[in-house]
Amino acid sequence: MFPIPAIESLRTVEEMASAISEMHTRLSEMQAEAGVQPLDDDERAEWAALTDAIETIAGAKEEAEDRRKVVESLAAKPNARVEHRSLAPIKSRLPEDLFDLTEYRQRTSSSEGQVALMRDGARKIADQVTFPHPKADRDKAVTQLHRLIEQSGDDPHFANLIIATSSPTYQRAFVKRATGAADSMTPAERAAIATVGSGNLAAGGYMVPVILDPAVIPTSDGALNPLRQISRVETLTGAGNTWNGVTSAGITLTRGPAEGSAISENTITFGQPTVTVQPVKGEVKFSVEAPEDQPRLLGELATVIQDARDMEEADSFVNGVGTTVYPEGVVYGLAATSDVGTTGDGFDLADVTRLIGRLPDRFEPRARFLAHRSFYGAYEDLQAALGGTSVADLAAGQQPRLKGYPRHNTSAMDSDYTITGNEVLLFGDFSNFLIVDKVGLAIQDAGFVRDGNGALTGQRALFIHYRNSSVILVDNAFRLLKIGVVTTGV
Repeated sequence: MFPIPAIESLRTVEEMASAISEMHTRLSEMQAEAGVQPLDDDERAEWAALTDAIETIAGAKEEAEDRRKVVESLAAKPNARVEHRSLAPIKSRLPEDLFDLTEYRQRTSSSEGQVALMRDGARKIADQVTFPHPKADRDKAVTQLHRLIEQSGDDPHFANLIIATSSPTYQRAFVKRATGAADSMTPAERAAIATVGSGNLAAGGYMVPVILDPAVIPTSDGALNPLRQISRVETLTGAGNTWNGVTSAGITLTRGPAEGSAISENTITFGQPTVTVQPVKGEVKFSVEAPEDQPRLLGELATVIQDARDMEEADSFVNGVGTTVYPEGVVYGLAATSDVGTTGDGFDLADVTRLIGRLPDRFEPRARFLAHRSFYGAYEDLQAALGGTSVADLAAGQQPRLKGYPRHNTSAMDSDYTITGNEVLLFGDFSNFLIVDKVGLAIQDAGFVRDGNGALTGQRALFIHYRNSSVILVDNAFRLLKIGVVTTGV
């Protein structure tokens, strides 16, 4: 049973906020562990106790904040006349209609309280919604939603997006707008669409339901774009478009010297990388019959958007030039000091061993390979020709390996190991390659599709728009094998 703190033990609003956050985390853990299975009696009792405690402490926190504001206002105006009246009780209970944004505003008397209540509503919605994408893992999707809600802090943008776009009314309106049937929208559906604005598009654009946004719901299986599975991924949930981070090459620790003796100094240098997300745009087509079944249309949209994103990123995150709107690719953007050349014009098995040896020891425990599938095939053929066995561990459910390290395929890297200058094999710790997503995929109806002769094809088109980018945080965490380019690495 989670140790629920007594409200009397919480002496500051900061302690209350921390307690509420810890209890939310525990609820997320319980949901992830149980999945779709019912809770047992003990778990059900713990769940009820946690939700009751969150509501009680949240109400007390809001009341304390309001009292503090009164005191601060009086201190700023010492001569002001004070009317002796008791504070009205603070409403903290969630609205019966979790999707009614007006109710959230009416139930709190402060902006901070409204944000806290909206976050609670967004959490409850996250526990209840279904996800249209056929590959969506519900437990992972719910856990991701809770994580992003916590990450959003006092910024109401993400909670507002969940509340506004997850309602059945909004989803019906979304389908009608997407399929050119906006004239048939009810007043309630028009009002629902208006709650989230135009999605940074020209007039006529609108936000997709958050449960379709691939920046929120993890639905990629890594077959087309493994970099999302092996790299560091951050998500911007607020109004800004830039991620700010801190990196360091670390320090060296030594054992000793004796007690009371001077120790050697270590100088640590911090880097401050920034990543500004950039636009990605495209077109989605669907048959005019698809809207006849709303869930089917939402599922198809989720699938095609994810697949299109995977294909675009598979190249951009490897070969992106890192200027203007392009991300920095993990291969193209790598510093020349990380290049390791082959011993001659071609490739042999010893080149892989030497590549591994050039990676600094601190990055080796989490290192893995990235290459075109043809390169791995060539390696296996060379090894078999020398009497060796297959290098791939293809047992069910296990990641294929090369020289004991996980290996991943990408079609974006060079495949021909006979051409001088080709970059055929990347080895390193991919937690030092960063992908940044911006929540909020927007769509605009682009009308009917016509063929080259101007005839209708029986399809409609949607214009989609979202933002992300990528950057290498530490070049020294990688080594890249180049054919016929003899270098030493560092």
